[in-house]
Amino acid sequence: MRPAMPDATPAGAAAGLIGTDALPPAGVGSASGGSPPADPAASPAPRHGAPLPPPVSVRLRFRVHYGDYTSRHAVAVLDYQVEAADGRYRLRTEGRAEGLTALFYSGVLSQTSTGRYGDDGLQPERHTEQRGRGGLRWAELDAATGQASFSGGQRASAPPGTQDRLSMLIQLGLIARGQPSRLAPGMALTLTELGSRSVDTVAYRSLGDETLPTDDGPLRALRLTRYDGDPARDPRIDIWLGYDQDLLPVRIRLTDPGGRVLDQILAR
Repeated sequence: MRPAMPDATPAGAAAGLIGTDALPPAGVGSASGGSPPADPAASPAPRHGAPLPPPVSVRLRFRVHYGDYTSRHAVAVLDYQVEAADGRYRLRTEGRAEGLTALFYSGVLSQTSTGRYGDDGLQPERHTEQRGRGGLRWAELDAATGQASFSGGQRASAPPGTQDRLSMLIQLGLIARGQPSRLAPGMALTLTELGSRSVDTVAYRSLGDETLPTDDGPLRALRLTRYDGDPARDPRIDIWLGYDQDLLPVRIRLTDPGGRVLDQILAR
């Protein structure tokens, strides 16, 4: 059986880095959309108490395995780029098949997310996805009206805090850094997320700390599992946020209802 080209996390993780039908150089600055208000009194207080920290600009590379990453059956490489400056952010992910898999799958699977960040973390404005030579799909979020629009013509209400499939992976880490009690072991976190045609409610539960063995040494991480959806129809998504990587994702594992696994692990 040939493995399918990995989708990008969760709908993530899973997993632009999530999502069940999506994967994740340009500069970012105030010229692309302006800086947040300079007067702190003009900005609303954080919705959940302590303000979230700003995102960290970084580049990450993941190996994507068909089956558990310890099986060493790598089928693709996935690059992530996070850029943040002057109150704006840009995320980009690009996946390419490698090895024998590249004989069957060609082209690039890419996602972008752009928007602002503030005391409540990321505030997406536009998400795009393109698979090879296929058409560009997009979703846009207007915070002023609380409305999301999609390339297919759909529209939906989008409450404050709504993330897209790519920004969700970073937002979870910001929450873990700035408001750790919300992701203490056993706690559940419910958020809203832009799908490909709608705004969905998604839920993550904290499973506590784990240490992942790798060839480059152990990765200390906080494990989250997405548990909403229908297990007979939707994949299970597990995300590990690395303590030594500013609580950015270091592993994303998607398990489909048939038991097939795509496992992304940070490559150092």
